Amino acid sequence: MARPNPRYGAPIDDFIIIDGYSRNLALEEKLERESIQADDSIKNMGQFNPRSGYAVPSWWEGVIDPSEYGWGFTTHQKALDYLKLSQRYYQAKINLFNYRCSNYPRDPVFCQHSTQYSGTLGKINSLITIIEKRITGFQFPEFPEILPEASAEEEQLLESEIKPPTLSPKLLQIINDISNHKIIAPAWFVNNNINWVISGHISEQEFFLMYNHQIELGKIYPAEPDIIITDNMVTQKIDYFTIENGRAKGQITFTATQNFNPFYYNKTITNIIQFVDRNGENILPTVKQNNLRFTATERDETFQYDESMNDNIYSKVSSFVWSSVTTPEAPFSKQLDFEIREAEPVKPISSGIMGAGVAGAIGILILLGFVTDSRRKK
Repeated sequence: MARPNPRYGAPIDDFIIIDGYSRNLALEEKLERESIQADDSIKNMGQFNPRSGYAVPSWWEGVIDPSEYGWGFTTHQKALDYLKLSQRYYQAKINLFNYRCSNYPRDPVFCQHSTQYSGTLGKINSLITIIEKRITGFQFPEFPEILPEASAEEEQLLESEIKPPTLSPKLLQIINDISNHKIIAPAWFVNNNINWVISGHISEQEFFLMYNHQIELGKIYPAEPDIIITDNMVTQKIDYFTIENGRAKGQITFTATQNFNPFYYNKTITNIIQFVDRNGENILPTVKQNNLRFTATERDETFQYDESMNDNIYSKVSSFVWSSVTTPEAPFSKQLDFEIREAEPVKPISSGIMGAGVAGAIGILILLGFVTDSRRKK
């Protein structure tokens, strides 16, 4: 019988030997087609897509309010839809790599790719489960929530009956180490779980379950003394900001305070600024990044902004100072939030629940763009 030519004729849906390889031409065609479809499904997503390296936004595990997902994912369902797209993308790639690992063109590199992608897919599947539970209203044990009582009168009675627990030396040491920045922990964890265990709303056992889980994820870790970062090392001052002729024009001055860790002198740190409309959607196709560099004698950096508002006459602006675009959990400054309107002066507003610099806008990193460096040093 003549050997089938893989380049011609109808592909055979069976494994045969061709040039020493075990091949199923119909299966190869199917897997390659699905891989191309997976690429097509994300080609219009810009830098924010499953291939960007952020297929599993790990901080989403700690999201309490849907607005904290970032990237415009303002609901649990939107986040879930993205994860399921990532799930389909990675599964298609894994299927193709597995085939090539064992069959044609059989190469160990495909086995490695399959193993790597399978690990990512496992994390995606876990995160999908967590978010599906949020949609159905299930909160504990991932993120327990204090539910309001049926009436204010009953709530007052309940609160009066809660007595602060006697905390163990181990827990007190952890709280002290986090407060003194000897242990690095996500702001959402500090703002919720520590307050809950101190107030008695959750037990120490529940606290340590979540604490140890975050350690396993690499989200809680000991800080090296010489590279500690705190959110009072840099201040942000709005010199002016408004919308003029359809453009956001303004200036912010960044100052290294007396708390600035000298380790970071002459090192580049990052300012990111985001403009959103009344619905919380990004006005610009990308957020903007500027690099800051302080020295012992040059402790001020000033940036000027001039951005098109795409016909918006209002914007909420958020400005962050991080060690880099990949480490939003290490803020040098408290998050700066303010509102701008056409032909009106800037209006500062207080930060939200994650005001320590790791707000829901963490997700803007994936849409990161660069602005012309128009700073001047003082």
